[in-house]
Formats: sequence, C-alpha cells, structure tokens
Amino acid sequence: MEGNKIKSRSGLRNLVFFLFRALLSGFLIVLILRKVDPGEILENLRAFPASMWFAAFALFLFVQFLSSLRWKILAESLGIKEGLSFLFPCALSANFFSLFLPGTVTGDVIKLLYLGRRGHGKAGIAASILLDRVFGLFSLVVILGLSPVDPVLRSRVPFMSHLAVVCLSLGALFLTLPLWWERVFRLLSSRFSFYPREFVTLKTTGFFAAFAVSLSCQVISAGAHYIISLGLGLGVTPCFFVFAVPAVGILTAVPVSLHGIGIREGGFVWALGLVGIEPEKALALSITAYSAAFVVGLCGGVVYPFLRASRTSND
Repeated sequence: MEGNKIKSRSGLRNLVFFLFRALLSGFLIVLILRKVDPGEILENLRAFPASMWFAAFALFLFVQFLSSLRWKILAESLGIKEGLSFLFPCALSANFFSLFLPGTVTGDVIKLLYLGRRGHGKAGIAASILLDRVFGLFSLVVILGLSPVDPVLRSRVPFMSHLAVVCLSLGALFLTLPLWWERVFRLLSSRFSFYPREFVTLKTTGFFAAFAVSLSCQVISAGAHYIISLGLGLGVTPCFFVFAVPAVGILTAVPVSLHGIGIREGGFVWALGLVGIEPEKALALSITAYSAAFVVGLCGGVVYPFLRASRTSND
C-alpha cells in the first residue's frame, strides 16, 4: 500500500512538472511571436531551398551517429561491449521516445531497458549514459570558453558573458578529471561514499577519443546551422555558429521547458541579434533546424521494431 502511495505521488509530481514545462514553452512562444511578424517568418520558410534542408538533416543524422560512437567508447570503458550496429539504432530510438513522451530522462530509460535485455548490468549502463551526458556538456562549455578567439564575437558578446563561459569550461574540466585521471578517481572513491563506484577510470586515450568525438559533434551541428543560414541568406560566418549553437544548447539543456521549445527560439533570437540579424530570420533558422532534428528523431521510430526484436548481443 505504501509503495502504491509513493508511485502515485511520483506520478502526480511528474505530471505537474510536465504541465509546468508545457505552459512555460507556450508562454515563451507567445511572448516571442508578439514581437515579430509571423507572415515574414512563413515567407522565409517557404523560400528555403529543400536541398539545404536535406543537407542539414544529413548532418544532424551524422551527429547522432557520432554521439553513438562516443557512447560506445565510454561504455567499453565500463566493460559494455556492444557494436555501433546496435548502439546507433538504440540511440535513435531513445531520441524518438524523448520527442513524444514526458520526462527529461525518457531516452535514457530506453537505453537502460534495451542494454539490460542484452545482459549488461544496470549500474554500468547508467554510468555509461551519465558519462555520455557529461562529455556532451563538457564539449559545449569548452567550445564556448574558446569563443573569445574570434574577433567578431569578442566585439559583439559582452566581456562578462565570455568570462562566465571560460569559468564554466574550467569547472567542467575539473569535474571530469576523475573520469580519466586514475589518482583523482581513487582518492574520491575512497573518501566520498556518494561518488559513483561503478565508474572506472578512462585511460587518457579513451578520454581524448570521447572528447574529440564530442567536439566533432558540436562543430558539425554548427555546420548544419550554417547551411541553414545560407539558405536564409543571413550572411553570418561559420565561426559564429560554433559559438551560437553551443550557447543555445546550454540554455536548452536546462529541463524547464518542453523539449527546449521557447528557450531555443529565444536563444537564437538573442544570439543572432548580436550580429544584427532580425528576429524573424532567427526564428526561421530555429524552426528549420528543429524540423530537421525532429525528423532525425522520427527515424528512431522506424528502427524501433527491429531493435525490439534484438535480445542478444551479436557484435
């Protein structure tokens, strides 16, 4: 009986949080649309070349593949031996369910479920998923920390904003040290009971391999947005998107809105506004990029039936 009450409270809490996120997303979208011309946004979307949309879609799909490769590198450090022929469709399916089901960790639950069916321990799977998230966030913050190298960004973005992301970069580096520096790992795991003992220290080569893949994901994602900007005739340099896309990614990573809707659009309006792009074009870019990424998520629904039939490891 007590267990049912706890589940009921948890379900109610999740529902309230979901409704809050949905309402916040709706409020932000209404707030943004009140300050723009929707007709101009639609005109930009209608004039967008289909070939460039497919190019952006292909790049987003490739980013998903690289993310699966990063997950594979990290999972292997935890003794989870799986090939990309399984991990890639598994990640796609996780992305698909994240699009349509409430909850901030829905995709992670799917990964946990299907790797568990293949005989891997839950603690190791959870650790690999958490590591994957850490490296994704780490690469975002590091790229933002390097953004002052670009003179255009240095002149447009306030100094305190750059200082904040540099500090975040240093903090991210410090937090990930235990994942690959053996002495730090052993010290923390022996001194602090809350430290996840399921983790094993990444070798230096494994750390840099996962980090390099993470950086590649961010650069290619920026490239996809740059292609979209070309289709919209924005005239923004590629280097700018290496800053703007991670900056918006950091904002949408905070789970207070529904799939980042509203925050993403507002983020692009702010970022592109720094270089003089009108909000209508910024919103057209955001919508186009999200549509391509959304279709990548739909691909997970296509591979899901085949993934469900796979119960044992073949790789």
